[in-house]
Amino acid sequence: MHYSQAPTVLSEVDLGEILHGVIHSNAPLFADSKVTFKDLVQESLNGAVVNGDPVLLELCFRSILQNALDATSSGDQVIISGKCQATCLAGQSVARISIADSGPGMESEFLENAAVPFFTSKPERDGLGLSMAVRIAESHGGRLNISSNTSHGTEVEIMLPLRDAIPYLGRSQSR
Repeated sequence: MHYSQAPTVLSEVDLGEILHGVIHSNAPLFADSKVTFKDLVQESLNGAVVNGDPVLLELCFRSILQNALDATSSGDQVIISGKCQATCLAGQSVARISIADSGPGMESEFLENAAVPFFTSKPERDGLGLSMAVRIAESHGGRLNISSNTSHGTEVEIMLPLRDAIPYLGRSQSR
């Protein structure tokens, strides 16, 4: 085991439940900063199950939300949304979670290095949040993409493979 890798306990994880907890516990932080926090996940990911470590997945989402909060200021907004898609990642159904902020965005130099460990534009931060989130997504067979525009903010999209086909993706339940 690599020294920086936390032990992983894989189990069936309902992404809707994890995101609901993360959203609920982070909402007051956004309110305190006067940043509008829009939850568009609602019920869209309830029942979306992945094989994963619930602690690491929660850490991944919390880390990305913290980056979004750090990148915004009073009057800005952060939107979190999610959906399931059939055959998207290596022919497998995935859950897509998007966290987008209306902050100032990242210059191309920062965007290229955003997921590099210890790279940060904020002296009070350690620069491990996004690199850790990328590693967690990849360790779950997923992917994390970051896009940014200096006039429109930043979006982080996490794609995680679903455990198996789920009925509301348009597949039949009969076998």
